[in-house]
Amino acid sequence: MSDKMGLILPLASHVSRLTFPSRIVCLTAESTEIIYALGAGDRVVGVSGFSVFPEEARAKPRIGGYTGIRAERVLSLSPDLVLAYSDLQAEVTAELVKEGATVLHLNQRSLSGILDAILLIGGSLYEAGHDLH
Repeated sequence: MSDKMGLILPLASHVSRLTFPSRIVCLTAESTEIIYALGAGDRVVGVSGFSVFPEEARAKPRIGGYTGIRAERVLSLSPDLVLAYSDLQAEVTAELVKEGATVLHLNQRSLSGILDAILLIGGSLYEAGHDLH
């Protein structure tokens, strides 16, 4: 399933309760920084080779460069959420979805798009009303 925001998620046949991801792989440095800024850096299990901020992200397993990411490497980290960006990552995210991974693939191209992306990512991490401070 995909919508105009670029969200790609496999459909669940049965959802008994809402769970939030605990094993996140970030395919871009931007998504890594957003996750850490939202206070969920402890859930990150893999990052892009370009992720250098915050410093803690440097210790996470690297899954490859921006366009040289292999789905097998991502899947080996057993993510329950993969964050991707841009049409340049469409092929690898399609492969990940085919393998059953949950992918939030964004394609923000403006300031309002960036803010929407932060809200979407935050909404995938926490219940409504969660205090980030």
